[in-house]
Amino acid sequence: MCAPSLTIASMNCQGLGDMKKRRDIFHYLRNKNYSIYLLQDTHFDSKLETYVKSEWGYTCFFASYKTNSRGVAVLFNNNFEFKIKEVYKDLGGNYLLVHVNMLNTDIIITCVYGPNKDEPQFYISLEKKLKE
Repeated sequence: MCAPSLTIASMNCQGLGDMKKRRDIFHYLRNKNYSIYLLQDTHFDSKLETYVKSEWGYTCFFASYKTNSRGVAVLFNNNFEFKIKEVYKDLGGNYLLVHVNMLNTDIIITCVYGPNKDEPQFYISLEKKLKE
């Protein structure tokens, strides 16, 4: 018997504020049928999150910032079983940590959109948060 597989895709979206672009990207991702999608540079603000959740139709989490910069999202498909244990959002919209149990294993899914300039402190604080 084969062990269940888990597939993860990562994509820099360069903004998903436009409804048509977002629907096209969501359609593309659904056709890939991966288990989890990590999206960076989403350009969502908190007001748009509820709408985007309904468009995706499955479990998803956001660390949003502004409609013209940053933002990350973790989108789950409905093709595997999982249990969310904890979610941590960076208020600056640069990373999202999702502690999840799947395939009888606890893992932390980390979606990162790093700063555009050299900021070692960003990565030091991210590493500290991952160790908590």
